[in-house]
Amino acid sequence: MNEKFQVPQADRVVGNFDDFRLDLVSYAENGVVKNKGGEILTEPKQILEMLFHESAAEFYDDFEIKKSERDIEIIELAMKSAKDFARQYGRNEFIEIPLDHVHVFRDGAIEEFSKGRNSHGTGSTLLGELLVERRDDLQTAITAFHELWHILGSYSAVQVTTNGKLKWYRSGFSVLSRDGERTMFKQVDEALTGYMTKKFVEEIIRNRPDFQEVIKEHEVRNPEIDTTRLDELDDLLGFIDDLYENNKNKYANKDEIIDMFIKAQVTGNLLPVARLIENTFGKGTFRKLSEF
Repeated sequence: MNEKFQVPQADRVVGNFDDFRLDLVSYAENGVVKNKGGEILTEPKQILEMLFHESAAEFYDDFEIKKSERDIEIIELAMKSAKDFARQYGRNEFIEIPLDHVHVFRDGAIEEFSKGRNSHGTGSTLLGELLVERRDDLQTAITAFHELWHILGSYSAVQVTTNGKLKWYRSGFSVLSRDGERTMFKQVDEALTGYMTKKFVEEIIRNRPDFQEVIKEHEVRNPEIDTTRLDELDDLLGFIDDLYENNKNKYANKDEIIDMFIKAQVTGNLLPVARLIENTFGKGTFRKLSEF
């Protein structure tokens, strides 16, 4: 039987909960999941709430460093900015990420911790946590905002897959298939997150006196600051240029189309983007965007 319930780390939970199989939960020991108090948990809601409220911090002991006052200031700036931007695109309610769910790692430690899968920053929808490497103030702010945009600014959903596993389902524009085996639109989602991170740097960071010195240091080395996912963003903007060229009679400029993509990421409603793409390039072309 499907039931509706709310969890702290996602906007929505989907799936047939009769399919849930405790023996497939990766954090179960001998088919049993317990909270720190020793209580045995058997339901998806219980387990998801436990994952959010009982931090995985003990796994980070060899990598995490204590947050300084400046670290906290940067994280809070990134949090506020992510929420402020998301409101502009139609998001009114937010997952609340406590400060202790943002883990600051020493420089280079995330690649070591993730065994090469990630660098500088990463996050977990199921845990409602993110990891940020402490580099200089600008790089730390960029990484913090990028990861917070994924978790705070973007629509998120978790699922009981058709195989009975607990996994993420939606992360902004990204979609995980219902069997939990195939990720779609991930590069689009990363490109959009890169776009919003660039917006954060240009509209927020550049206007703050406390970042001026580090910005100048970066621009001496390279006039274009690495605001994350620049290659993916270039590809997506090229695609949006094509969309605009084919729809100039409907849109005043291509920024209106970019805003449509961002709104889809923020609200979870992909249909307006899907309709625009399929009306422009033909039936089935939206799904091809997942190969972007």
